Amino acid sequence: MTMHAQFAPTTLARRYLDTHKFMELYREVMAVVEATANYLDTQGRIERRVLNRTQEMLYSKTSMQLTTQLMQIAGHALVLRDVAERKLDLDEALTKIVESRVSASVENNLAAISELPKGFVDLCEAANRVRSRLFWVHEGLTKQQIEPVPVENMVHNSLEALRQAFA
Repeated sequence: MTMHAQFAPTTLARRYLDTHKFMELYREVMAVVEATANYLDTQGRIERRVLNRTQEMLYSKTSMQLTTQLMQIAGHALVLRDVAERKLDLDEALTKIVESRVSASVENNLAAISELPKGFVDLCEAANRVRSRLFWVHEGLTKQQIEPVPVENMVHNSLEALRQAFA
């Protein structure tokens, strides 16, 4: 039997923090946060006025979920950026991240919010996308390292049997 190390997600996630791709994700998170704040303070206020009572209640509920989720996502992105820039130790960062887990995505039922203004729905979808990508990093960093597992190598066993037969 030979030993093959299984891929450790912790290693990939840690390496990901050191790439330009993570900084792109960080900038995207911050852009969604800024776009959402701008929308809710300007266009969102205008569009909200024309909604019926049911839509307005859904809009209010979803916008509170959205802002809460984005605050959590931005906090996690900032902590991970500090790890990437070596301003914070990974163990410290994981403690901070685990203390404030990212909540579920905003309004999983997109059909329900599809009647709301398109700009708002687009922001909810963008928040869910960056949340999913950041959650992948989070999960990769918090999973336990996978130990090498012995795997039987049939070719090696067959070659060894041939060697012994013709030795």
